[in-house]
Amino acid sequence: MPDTKASLPLFALPCVVFPDEAVPFHIYEERYRLMVGDLLVQRQAGKHPRFGVTCVDGEVIFQTGCAVVIERVLEEYPDGRYDVLTRGVMRYRMVDIERSGPYPIATVQYFDDSVPPETMLVGRAVSLHMKLSELSRGHPTTPDFSPDQRVSFALAHNAGLDLAQRQSLLEMRSEKERLEFLIDYYQTVIPHIQKRRDIQERIQANGNIRVLRSADS
Repeated sequence: MPDTKASLPLFALPCVVFPDEAVPFHIYEERYRLMVGDLLVQRQAGKHPRFGVTCVDGEVIFQTGCAVVIERVLEEYPDGRYDVLTRGVMRYRMVDIERSGPYPIATVQYFDDSVPPETMLVGRAVSLHMKLSELSRGHPTTPDFSPDQRVSFALAHNAGLDLAQRQSLLEMRSEKERLEFLIDYYQTVIPHIQKRRDIQERIQANGNIRVLRSADS
């Protein structure tokens, strides 16, 4: 499906979704309630409708986003709100937006990586990711990804990237470039977290009762 055009209902908000990433959404705005309701009707008919998630940061609307499918309705409220679980399926660039209907419809151009996958950097990126998780959570967390999944997107989901970093990663068309981006990020962030952790330990130690001994004891 890469490099094909499609029309997608558009969900614009300060959020970046990666391919294969599971993301829950609370749908409360009227236009998005209508959008999800229409998609669920198609889903009940055996189709697999998508909607686009495009990041908005202040006044900036990014052209690169990710199409998602609704995997499950978590909650349907009496007033028409929904909690839904979605999963990213394919990246796109917006060509146009039609706003005359009940909710925005975007014309998009799907795309995928322009170079073959890179595996040599995977071990380094995974090792640093586990180190980061150990420092931030107190224990290392092994990333969960399937053999055919791009590791960079699986790692980025729980890497603590900010909105701009996630958007930059989404736009990259090379697994090698994304892994290098993450490795640089880990190598920058981990020493800062380690230093902060060391300071916290010294602060806590300063409040402990010390056993005094002479130097020659």
